[in-house]
Amino acid sequence: MSKRIEVLTQSLFGYNKKQVDEYLEEISITHQKTINFLRDSIQNCRKEKETLISELNLLKGFNQEGERSQELLELAIKRAVRTISLMNKLAEEDAEKIMEDAKGKVCLHEKKIEDLEQVMAVQRREIDALLNKVKLVSQEGPGIKPEPGEKPADKSMAKIRTAPGQSKNSGSTLEAILNNHEWQKITKVLNKTGKTENILPEAEKITADGYGVSTIRQNSPTFWEDRADDLLTQTAGPLPKLNNVIKLTTASSEEAACGLPMPDTPFCSPSVLEEIERIREKYVVGRIAGADLFDRQKQLIIARNGIITSEVVKKAEKEGKLAELIVNMSMPEAEN
Repeated sequence: MSKRIEVLTQSLFGYNKKQVDEYLEEISITHQKTINFLRDSIQNCRKEKETLISELNLLKGFNQEGERSQELLELAIKRAVRTISLMNKLAEEDAEKIMEDAKGKVCLHEKKIEDLEQVMAVQRREIDALLNKVKLVSQEGPGIKPEPGEKPADKSMAKIRTAPGQSKNSGSTLEAILNNHEWQKITKVLNKTGKTENILPEAEKITADGYGVSTIRQNSPTFWEDRADDLLTQTAGPLPKLNNVIKLTTASSEEAACGLPMPDTPFCSPSVLEEIERIREKYVVGRIAGADLFDRQKQLIIARNGIITSEVVKKAEKEGKLAELIVNMSMPEAEN
């Protein structure tokens, strides 16, 4: 353009119109391009500004969220510390309660054990008293008299009389009672195990309530006294002589008595059988077997720690093992 201006200035007759128009057109095009460039630059700057503003807002949001998260984290840490201290306190209180409950339960169990031991002692004394009573009655014969100063096992037995028509029946009943193999085998097993030393005389036995067995016998009727009261109402001759009483004086007689099985058919009167069954139900049935019990064919009758039932008692009696079963039995509470 400068060259054209120089050309125009050097022209002799001045500026040419065509040249001036071309010059003005070029200037207009150049200015238009510059304006468009500036407009594009302004538009790009605006877009960049908007992008920067959005990024700035996003960064401000991140900063605010970070500050809030930090506050929440600090609050959570403080609450966690307080929660841990509270949990420790509650755990200590629970531990104290558990220890107190455990001590209370231990005391209750100890008291229960003491009560069970007292009950066991009372029942053992009652069983020993019954065994001692039966032993004394079984060892007495028609010609045996008690020693001076010794109380007879049953005073009413010396006063029993029967009618002439019933003397044979009464004699067989008493003879069957005195010939009971089970009581003989009980004595034999007790002699072998050394438990006869613990069987005290009837007058020396003391129950748990402080009364002697002899006092209890005088105040409460027994099987023998009931039978004597029934028979005293009848008038008859003297008691028939018992010739078949088995005396446990030698080892051979004991072995012979224990080796014989009990008969299947009862040989006592119904009242005697009912009394025997009542004693079994009270002192034998429901107890725990202390050892394995086998019959004569080595077949198991009842296993150790098994509950004794009426069927077990009948089978043991049939096999001649009832005495061993009674000696080894224990109470269910003692096993627990």
